[in-house]
Amino acid sequence: MRRLTFLAVAAVAAAGLAAPTAAQSATPTSGAVGGTSKSTTWTGTATASNPVACVGAGDPTCDHFLLDVTTKRTQDVSIAITGATGDDWDLFVYGPDGSQVAASATSSSNESVVIDGKPAGTYEVRVQPFTVSPGATYDGRAALVRADGSAPIDEEQDCLEAVPAAASPSYLFGGAQLDLAVRVLVDGPTVSRATEIFNAATTPYAPLGVTLRAVSYETVSFTGDDAQGLIDQAKARFGGTRPADADLVYVFTNKDIQAGGNTAVAGLADCIGGVRFDNHAFAVGEDFGPAEQDDPLQRNGTSKVLAHELGHLMGAHHHYANCVEGNLSEVGEPEVSPCTLMFNVVNLASLNFAQVNSAVVRGHAEEYAAP
Repeated sequence: MRRLTFLAVAAVAAAGLAAPTAAQSATPTSGAVGGTSKSTTWTGTATASNPVACVGAGDPTCDHFLLDVTTKRTQDVSIAITGATGDDWDLFVYGPDGSQVAASATSSSNESVVIDGKPAGTYEVRVQPFTVSPGATYDGRAALVRADGSAPIDEEQDCLEAVPAAASPSYLFGGAQLDLAVRVLVDGPTVSRATEIFNAATTPYAPLGVTLRAVSYETVSFTGDDAQGLIDQAKARFGGTRPADADLVYVFTNKDIQAGGNTAVAGLADCIGGVRFDNHAFAVGEDFGPAEQDDPLQRNGTSKVLAHELGHLMGAHHHYANCVEGNLSEVGEPEVSPCTLMFNVVNLASLNFAQVNSAVVRGHAEEYAAP
């Protein structure tokens, strides 16, 4: 019997501000935070160093990103840029009225500020390539944070949602049916096999009032067997972020995946609570093959991996699993596995969430998935 463990974490314009015309622009040129949009990202490239200053919103030597902000009373906005070691980028933010509201200009390639996102409107993020190598690039990110400064709403630093950002027991009281859309990238198995596995993996989500729906099954040919490497290739396929028609992206592979040389890995989610992040809503899991049905403890193991890793992306944790509620459901055959879905050994996991993880997954669906 194979003992398999799971690993989880690892153009807009407003009054007083016109879109720059001759200026160097970020990619994309604009983004938004507020409501269900907890964060937005962009990238920029320098054509040359500018050790003097950015002269207005039309200065072509500087990078310009327009950020549309709509915050609640309890929210501020964190804005940060990250560049390569040795480069010196500086960060300036201008409000809807054109006045400077924040700046960070150290000798580092990394700068960050927190602004009071009230009043709502379009802010200009201006990035100055103070001293950089030709063609140097940086990554930019804006995210909602709590106004009291206690913690980011959309934390990305360690990609771990130690305390779930959202939880709701509303499914117990007839809450609205929610749609959780998944792009499935099929790396090796047949599409019919992927469809079969995905359909069984919908089982633990149905009692939560969540319809786990495959937007599409796309055949891919990724290289290597490193779990994070496969996730990274999935991100690259969509330009670094999930596609607009999906909440989650899942790589279904027949490779014996590994992480750090450990081949006892069955699946990996890029981030616990990754549904909150456009660039972290990705997971991978392997196909054990049809022979899994011959072993009562391994039965539906591949579907459990898929449901488990998507569960991580929906905020579910290993430590909220238990080995009491497991014998409650199974697809096609009586369940003999004693533990709930988020238990980290697939042989012992069942196709149902524990009550705590149920509330967490439902809460994340209410906050971040489409109705």
